[in-house]
Amino acid sequence: MRLFPTINLSYPVGLNATLQASYSKRINRPSLFSLYPFNELTDFNAQYVGNPNLNPSYANVFELSLLKNWGRFTFNPSLYYQNNKDITQDYTFRNNAGVFITTPINIDGESRSGLELSTLYNPYKFLQFSMEINAYYFKQKGFYVDQDFDFSGHILTGRLSTQVKLPKKLSIQGRYNFNSAQSNAQSKTASIHNIDLGVSKTFLKDKATLIFDVANLFNLRKFETTTTGTNYLLSQVSSPNAARYRLTFVYKFNLKDNQGARQAKTGNRN
Repeated sequence: MRLFPTINLSYPVGLNATLQASYSKRINRPSLFSLYPFNELTDFNAQYVGNPNLNPSYANVFELSLLKNWGRFTFNPSLYYQNNKDITQDYTFRNNAGVFITTPINIDGESRSGLELSTLYNPYKFLQFSMEINAYYFKQKGFYVDQDFDFSGHILTGRLSTQVKLPKKLSIQGRYNFNSAQSNAQSKTASIHNIDLGVSKTFLKDKATLIFDVANLFNLRKFETTTTGTNYLLSQVSSPNAARYRLTFVYKFNLKDNQGARQAKTGNRN
């Protein structure tokens, strides 16, 4: 049996300002894609194979944050430290047939020290902006077969969102996502960015909503990775999810809005 305690403390430090401290123990289970031992053959020279022997990763997270509100503007910076054990890392090697095989493995662990900033701005009733930025330093440690996975570096991620409420209960939402260039002991990945856009219309006395959204608009989200081995250099460019268009219709049957619900902070840390 494992326990996953969470402790949250808060203390008012002024008008509309609160200092918060927290500790939590978390588990991160490997995805089904990472566990699946068979691969879809899309490239004869490079293949990805899952690892059914993967273990979950456990993390201890300490956080200190400030929540300050100025009416239309909310400011929420936080400092955090995260210690992860048995993290999942991709390992690439070349087999006897000359084919590059990439498979997820567990390495000893990773520590992170970072700063996260979340803001929310409502200049008008019909207009809202929100931003999340996460910058952290990481240090990884581990060894697998012939590869030393000891490595350290910096990563920056960000998200900028906006929502516009137009007359006739028409709403437009847009979001820009950014991930800086990232590296580990074996590979380097170029920066990644993409745009999501959605439009919604509510009608029939607020019981029905029609939503049209586009994920990865303009097909900007691409992965450019360079992997270095003892006797090879592998460069890859992939676009696993092209622009996706979706039309959704939602109808509420005697469903009441939950005014007491509060959306948790996303963290933007994965």
